[in-house]
Amino acid sequence: MQSRRYLRHLVTSAMFAALIYISTCFVQIPNPASGGYVHPGDALCLLAAWLLPLPWGIAASAIGTMLADLLSGYAAYALPSFIIKAIVPFVAGLLLRALWRGELTLKRTLIPCLISGVAGEIFMVGGYFLLNAVIWGNGWSAAVSILPDTMQALFGIVVATVLFCPLKRILLQMKT
Repeated sequence: MQSRRYLRHLVTSAMFAALIYISTCFVQIPNPASGGYVHPGDALCLLAAWLLPLPWGIAASAIGTMLADLLSGYAAYALPSFIIKAIVPFVAGLLLRALWRGELTLKRTLIPCLISGVAGEIFMVGGYFLLNAVIWGNGWSAAVSILPDTMQALFGIVVATVLFCPLKRILLQMKT
């Protein structure tokens, strides 16, 4: 039984990593001011953190994002993205587990999802700001990434919050 659970987590985590890669790499809205792009991958990073056991959600988020950076011409961001996108699901996942009482209704999950999503995404926005400040050499140049990163974070939080209940129900049905 233990090996079946391990295999299910491995496959689900790999699926999330692939979806994070695809949604990050192929659904990009360029940000000419920063030279980067905005993408829906953060929603899937949060969902991985909320739906999977924490180590698996962290791995899916970090690996999927790192692969997107490596394979889409942003190799300089690959390792920092791996670290940042490991911290985001760690914070969001821990906080959701502390706040959520296990009832699968949008009314009962809305506040815990929003709070944990905001807390995790603060690390994303702050992490990329610090990274850009180091790469560009000053904070003023890096500040142009704050607004697009914040918009990406807010979009990710809203999408992940709306999708959490139905996806959690599906995963619970798969266990039986």
